[in-house]
Amino acid sequence: MVRLINFIFPLSLTLLTFTSRNIEKAFLQNNASILAAICQPNSIIQVSLPEPIGFSDVLTPGQIKVFFERIFAQFPTFEFFIESPFPLFLSSDRWFIRARWSFLEKKSLEQHVLRIYFQVQATGKLQKRGGEWKIIEIRAEKI
Repeated sequence: MVRLINFIFPLSLTLLTFTSRNIEKAFLQNNASILAAICQPNSIIQVSLPEPIGFSDVLTPGQIKVFFERIFAQFPTFEFFIESPFPLFLSSDRWFIRARWSFLEKKSLEQHVLRIYFQVQATGKLQKRGGEWKIIEIRAEKI
């Protein structure tokens, strides 16, 4: 049993790190398609972003793609990085990935900085090896 845990836990962290890198890539490239692809399919994702974006609602992965295309067009990413190499632990199948997102508001040319949290959940396949982590919530706060 210990050997199984010693194998699955590092595998989970590796896959979680891969998900973190994809989130980082999506924001640095202002690419909403990458972000939508790592959202939990066939589900709704809670999205809550403070001003100047000022949005709180639930969206499907398809709506997330359209929403973030608009966000990235109006507020292109200036800087984005994962704040911790290891995610914040919630439970065995849910984790928080915390990042710092700095973007430029095109209208006013003001720079804004947010701390953004991505709650990710293991897919059923992960528990049977070879699965992945998917975003189930995106929440941010002003720094």
